[in-house]
Amino acid sequence: MKKEKEKLITSIIWAIQFLNTLIIPVIATLIVYLYYKNKSNYIADVTKQALNSSLSIILYFAIGLAVARGGMYIEFEIDLIFFIFLRSIQFKC
Repeated sequence: MKKEKEKLITSIIWAIQFLNTLIIPVIATLIVYLYYKNKSNYIADVTKQALNSSLSIILYFAIGLAVARGGMYIEFEIDLIFFIFLRSIQFKC
């Protein structure tokens, strides 16, 4: 398979994964945050932390996608797993 075609296919896979695992949950969390913003401080704070975490992952994902297009797939996946692990520890309190 030609390298350009492989890059196109992997970019499409990344875009689908990005939409399913990051964008849709962020929209749902934002809706919950806006609904509970004035009703429950606790739920608003938790959803705000979740949004912060999700936006950080989206930024990291976008940077990683740029790196992965350069051919460094394995390093990016390991970094992403480690980053998600660190973020999950931060919000378990």
